[in-house]
Amino acid sequence: KCLREAVGAHVFDVSRPHICRWEECLRMFNNFQLFLYHIIQHVDSNPRGNKIEGGVDCKWTGCKGNFASVYKLKDHMKCHTKEKIVACPDCDAIFASNTKFHDHCRRQIPLE
Repeated sequence: KCLREAVGAHVFDVSRPHICRWEECLRMFNNFQLFLYHIIQHVDSNPRGNKIEGGVDCKWTGCKGNFASVYKLKDHMKCHTKEKIVACPDCDAIFASNTKFHDHCRRQIPLE
């Protein structure tokens, strides 16, 4: 069981404006959903496929990430956008991926 206090401990603070830092874009958004949609447009402009030769670069300012597929790049972009998609029902912690949520759950199981 998670020992963190649930009340407000994991409330996601979405400050505005949201600024796109993809290469030199720098567009600003007051609406988080429009910001996320805009970011996906940048990501989707990359070649498709499971294993792109040379990988797919993250072009977020200051990021050196390179990924085998657009799918992996999309997942990575959540670290830049702070997008969270799943919450723990026990402690309300929020996570960017199901994998991170499952890792959290495994850490909560008491060792015998």
